[in-house]
Amino acid sequence: MTTSVPLSPEQQRLAILQDTRLLDGSEAPAAFQALARLATQTLSCQAAAICVIDNESVHAIASQGWTQRIVALGEAPFDASAVTGLPSAVDAIASPPLWQLGAATSDTPTLLSYARAPLFVEGVCVGCAIALHSETRNWSSSDLLALDDIALSAQTLI
Repeated sequence: MTTSVPLSPEQQRLAILQDTRLLDGSEAPAAFQALARLATQTLSCQAAAICVIDNESVHAIASQGWTQRIVALGEAPFDASAVTGLPSAVDAIASPPLWQLGAATSDTPTLLSYARAPLFVEGVCVGCAIALHSETRNWSSSDLLALDDIALSAQTLI
């Protein structure tokens, strides 16, 4: 008789993420890129991304204005550990800001604030839609609602 050991919540989350096949190396559908572009336009921010988070990294499966595709959890421009399961949030980047938007040049803006909305698959948070800005910003409730709508659209695509 074989007994299976129940998966921990984190193991379940990672299994669901793996089942999405978003990390298998193939190009994400163009609709994800359209959502990132829509986020920058709707929220008047400099960058946006649709991200999934595994046990080691944040993966931008689509982005607009943000060039990093894979970032170690501890080096992400936002608290990736807090994303899994939390509602939409707004925060400022810790000082000194180490992140830049786009390719690093002397005039590349530094990332100072962000807003994020979780992405759920089968009731489990696997990532987020994130808007990034180079100025300290007071994200409005309508900004957060728009970002939630973008995250919901990404969830539907998944």
